Amino acid sequence: MGNNFSHITNSCKVDNEGSSIYSTIYSDEELLFSEEEIKQYVLKLILKDDILSRIVNHFHVQPKKLRSKHNRPTNEKLWNSGWGEMMSEIENELRADNGQESNTKAQKLFRLRFRVPFSMFSEIVEECKQSNIFGRTIIGVEFKVLGCLRILGRNHVGDDVVEHLKIGGRTVNNMFKTFLKKFADTYYSKYVYVPVGTEMDDVVKDYTRMV
Repeated sequence: MGNNFSHITNSCKVDNEGSSIYSTIYSDEELLFSEEEIKQYVLKLILKDDILSRIVNHFHVQPKKLRSKHNRPTNEKLWNSGWGEMMSEIENELRADNGQESNTKAQKLFRLRFRVPFSMFSEIVEECKQSNIFGRTIIGVEFKVLGCLRILGRNHVGDDVVEHLKIGGRTVNNMFKTFLKKFADTYYSKYVYVPVGTEMDDVVKDYTRMV
């Protein structure tokens, strides 16, 4: 099958605002081309001209790659975990006792598992929030601090925290390294210093009893 088609000009104009292409096409009915010849000519024309690539580059935007969320625990799920239920129970006890810590089963278990009293844990959490130690985070700061304390206090590996909180191993490793570096840099001088005066006397007495 033939076509009365002779020449296609390379005169094209791009309207970036209207996202349009203006082309001029001429036809010479005295010449006869096959469809295959027309396809080859158009292909050469497209390859020769960079208008098409300019348009594609101008309007084509690479889609943003999103991380999978199907394994991300929500804070609601974390608060329903064993650690979350323990914190909620202790907070209820402290409210009932006007903030006074005691030797209830939950508070003793907390000190055993994380090696600090709940009041100190709460102070660390607040300091992490104030100084934005963990940055933008989906996982509650409370649970990140618990995970770090569990590794430090019980000499556990990161996978133990993964098992308890059902979060990724890489997340645990990153939060632990972040906590060690940023918390130490921010609060070192607050907790590590040479005692003076009566405080030094008390320290000397404590060490004297150990001898």
